[in-house]
Amino acid sequence: MNTLKKKRMELGVTQDYLAEKIGVSKITINRWENDARIPNICDLENIIRYYQLTDEELHRFISYVNKNNK
Repeated sequence: MNTLKKKRMELGVTQDYLAEKIGVSKITINRWENDARIPNICDLENIIRYYQLTDEELHRFISYVNKNNK
């Protein structure tokens, strides 16, 4: 399961709620979670802040972003 989706589900929030909190559309959240798009640096900062990612989670997510940005 995608790291972003897994974290969102752990917190029990909807795509709509998360989108509102980090300032993007629900469609954007859906695309990130389905590996159709990757977050830009500004959105990435908002994601990290909202999710309060651990160092391990942040490392895993950045590795994922780098892998899919080639």
